[in-house]
Amino acid sequence: MPQVRFQFDKEKDNQNLWELCNFSNPWESKDKLSLDLSLEKKWKGKNFKDSSNDIEDYLRVIQNSGYPEIFCECLNKSWEKINKDYFSRLERLTNKSIFAESINGYITTVGRSTNHLYNKSFTVSMHRQILQALRTCGHELLHLQVENYFGKNISNILGEKKFEIINESLTVLLNLEFKDLWFMEDSGYEPHKELRTFISEEWKKEKDFDKLIDRCITRLK
Repeated sequence: MPQVRFQFDKEKDNQNLWELCNFSNPWESKDKLSLDLSLEKKWKGKNFKDSSNDIEDYLRVIQNSGYPEIFCECLNKSWEKINKDYFSRLERLTNKSIFAESINGYITTVGRSTNHLYNKSFTVSMHRQILQALRTCGHELLHLQVENYFGKNISNILGEKKFEIINESLTVLLNLEFKDLWFMEDSGYEPHKELRTFISEEWKKEKDFDKLIDRCITRLK
């Protein structure tokens, strides 16, 4: 059974803040992520190496507060409780084996959570209460599973932007198949509301993930 190993890495945390300043999510406001826009102007357009010392100084107090480690310990214990059940359901949902045996979950002091398939990792913000954090973990892991097995094909057909729309919208399935693991709703983004409703309706008719992907592709063509 795959295992998620949660840890706090200051360098990864610094990089997450730099990425937040330089790579925009078109569906989420940076106000919601509590990003001081003066910081975005300060580090936007600069490479990480040139920004890292300033970012380290900016995050020093919260990184050294001891709270990231406490949150990490709590999340490790909480995720361990649902790890087996979550991955068993994810395999059944997608009808695919899990994309990796070992996955790193990095605690971040920044409001942004994201994922990286190339190194089998994701970030989860310590600014969430624990049940929200568990839902975020499930959300990011579903993204990685979909990208690993379907990302290249969907991107070749529709382009990367529409693949991201499908990938984000598919998280509505967490509400249908996983919600009892963390008792939190995955609300998604407003621009994806129509596609999320379509996915929910199609899934209730037939629980076949490959066919669901094909129907999403057809809908967005």
